[in-house]
Amino acid sequence: MFKNNFKASDLAKIVDKIPKVKTLLLGDNDINDYSEVECLKQLKELVQLDLSNTNLSKKEDYKKKIFEMIPTLEVTLILNK
Repeated sequence: MFKNNFKASDLAKIVDKIPKVKTLLLGDNDINDYSEVECLKQLKELVQLDLSNTNLSKKEDYKKKIFEMIPTLEVTLILNK
């Protein structure tokens, strides 16, 4: 999922279908708030998350909050154009 016009509201609908996902690419999608990705903490094997070029990744506290919210993460990408 990268540059695919993915709606953040759909994320909660698919989390239970991808329980073993390790890498999730959601960059360049319309994701604006932490509440929209909070469901990702259900993914116990998620180690890499790409939210680059989203409004969420542009927030000053983004990296800290994402790692607190999803403790399994080892890498989060924050590249912004």
